[in-house]
Amino acid sequence: MEFVPIRTKRAGRSRGADGFPHPCGTGRADPSFDPGSFALTLLDVIESPDYRPPILPPIATELLALATRVDVDLDEIVPLVERDGWFAVRLRAAASAEARATGVKLGSLRQVCLYFGLLQIRDLVIEESVADCVFLGDAHQDTMNGLRRHSLATGHLARSLAECSSVASELAYVAGLLHDVGIAGVLHVLTERDIELGPLPPPSVLWPAIERIHGRVGAIMARHWGFAPEIALAIEVHHDQPAGLDASPLAAALSIASELAHHEGFGLAEVALDGSGRDSARGADESSSAEPTELGPKEDGAPSTRVPATVLDRQLSLLGLERSSLHLIAHRARRALRDIDEASGTGEAG
Repeated sequence: MEFVPIRTKRAGRSRGADGFPHPCGTGRADPSFDPGSFALTLLDVIESPDYRPPILPPIATELLALATRVDVDLDEIVPLVERDGWFAVRLRAAASAEARATGVKLGSLRQVCLYFGLLQIRDLVIEESVADCVFLGDAHQDTMNGLRRHSLATGHLARSLAECSSVASELAYVAGLLHDVGIAGVLHVLTERDIELGPLPPPSVLWPAIERIHGRVGAIMARHWGFAPEIALAIEVHHDQPAGLDASPLAAALSIASELAHHEGFGLAEVALDGSGRDSARGADESSSAEPTELGPKEDGAPSTRVPATVLDRQLSLLGLERSSLHLIAHRARRALRDIDEASGTGEAG
């Protein structure tokens, strides 16, 4: 999957060959453009008091609040779902899929809610809300579709990792869904404030600025939406994990799950800085001077990852896992990964 340039569709704006506006309409990058300075400019916008991320539907925020309680009654969940016809239809569709897979027949909405339970309903709501409200944008929808696909896969793989470790699985899936929302958040800001931010360079120049801050931006968005502090922290540091006592096992799970998603064919192929089209931008700061490591023993035919061996081993140790377990973890998630591609009609899952 190639990283798709962010194409501006506003009337009256000229575009160059790369699909980016330029004062002279040439599409060439300003040689004075500095990704680091531009990243700080974007952070100033997003950290300002008047910043608001894309709005999630009321059912998402209400279910998030319910999920923090230990005394939730089914009679609180069912009316909430009933009030949102959009989600009620999707929940029934999920129930139909479950019936086909397991033979369990679910009739009334109350039965459906009882079967799935609060946490699974919350996960479904967040999944649908993020797809419909965050990974959406006319100016760069192909890129958003790639983000949605990668995030779904990372969520399923993070949950599979959590089930084999001490990480709370109810946090892992949601954190995986949200781990790259910062990229979408930056793309929304670029679209909404393009006049204020000025002309944009080609993606190979712009991408490092987005990549540098997307964890921090994602954490800001998660806090705005009311997600658990552990999720916001894991999103913020999943590419820049501190060592020692401050290390987050959930962030380690996200980092490994994201790499597994790339390995399973659900990655984000960014434009390389040298223009070769390699999948090179993600993790470049961390791994540029180190040899890539293996997901598993060489005799298993495991491909190289972009994570240095020392980093991967440190992340795995936080989870109490070894590299040899990663193939089994990925295998456990493959049914869900196939469902992602069946839903999108791509059929690329491996």
